[in-house]
Amino acid sequence: MLGAAAVQDTYKLLRTALHKLVKSHGKELSVELRPHLKRYLKTGKPDIDWDDAGARKQELNQLVGDAELALKELPKEKEGPTAQASRELLERVARQDVEEDSKGGVKIRKGVAPDRVVSTVDPEMRHGRKSSAGRWDGSKKHLSVEPETELITAVAVTPAKRSRWPGGARAAAAAG
Repeated sequence: MLGAAAVQDTYKLLRTALHKLVKSHGKELSVELRPHLKRYLKTGKPDIDWDDAGARKQELNQLVGDAELALKELPKEKEGPTAQASRELLERVARQDVEEDSKGGVKIRKGVAPDRVVSTVDPEMRHGRKSSAGRWDGSKKHLSVEPETELITAVAVTPAKRSRWPGGARAAAAAG
């Protein structure tokens, strides 16, 4: 089942996750935090030279630093369900694609994190594969069908990487 959102790169994931968390705290931003996080009150791509590796590295370091600041300083105890979900999303995307480099900054990690979030619009969407050449993005749908009548007795949707019925074969048998 194809996902409804576009796959985002690390920069876009961090920026939009930060936007969601900061926006959920918009009116509560303290005078000290506002100058550091106000750029995330609006969406949009930063105006940097994306062909310049140094500019990209500087932007990544700023995004990760701002994510750490927001997660540490924005008041957790006053958050409603939307802000809590935004915080969890930012925590996840902030650690999935970056790692510390030898110079005290951060860099994009080589390889793909297991169960990687690929979109902040549809955080449940994942990369899936039918074959080594056939990649798609979305979810898997699982059906339990009664063999004699071909009646569908249960349906489940799971992340694209999961290969089995949620809960295992016993759950599928119990559903059918």
